[in-house]
Amino acid sequence: SLLTATPLKDEFETRIRATETSAAGLPIILEYSVKMTDLDDLRVLQNYWMQADPEGCRSHFAKLHEEDPQSPINHYLWLRNSDQPAQQIAGGRQIVSLNPDFYWGYRLFSSVYAQVLQDPETAPALREDIRANLAEDLSLLQNGLQRFPGDEYLLLALFHYYSAQEDYAAAESYLLRLRDPNAVKANFRQVMDFVAKSKRVRGFEALFPKY
Repeated sequence: SLLTATPLKDEFETRIRATETSAAGLPIILEYSVKMTDLDDLRVLQNYWMQADPEGCRSHFAKLHEEDPQSPINHYLWLRNSDQPAQQIAGGRQIVSLNPDFYWGYRLFSSVYAQVLQDPETAPALREDIRANLAEDLSLLQNGLQRFPGDEYLLLALFHYYSAQEDYAAAESYLLRLRDPNAVKANFRQVMDFVAKSKRVRGFEALFPKY
């Protein structure tokens, strides 16, 4: 695992799980929001906070980003809360360009990128933005995979990238590198859609046992 639990996170989760409503949990969330500094702790805090008070959560992490815009952690946590894919794509590009060894920038960028490529409701302006930045985005994703080999989020983003270009051989090559059964299960419908579209069955043959 890239991140490990801290005693503070365990303490927070123990207390938050003992509450019965979001309203009851919010004071605990606010208490720990000023104590936590570890990224994994903050990700967990953010998950609970977004359920209890999305606007308050967004406001808090936007403020942290404004106070220290050079911090890749603050930038990532702010973007992670965003409900605007175009903002996440642009911000994700910026994070990984400026901080090429920061894993969570690639995680955010690759996961949103894959979602955008698959979503038929993606706004036309964002589709045009993706088309205009194909070479740059490919370079960022491949750079991430060099630094974090085998990462499922990056492999899936590259799979969808090449599938969207109808380069099915390249798309399949990234699909075949998936190892995590959970990633396979979560994306198996896309695997089947790809097999139907590309008429290439190796992805199914290789991944179905993991599924």
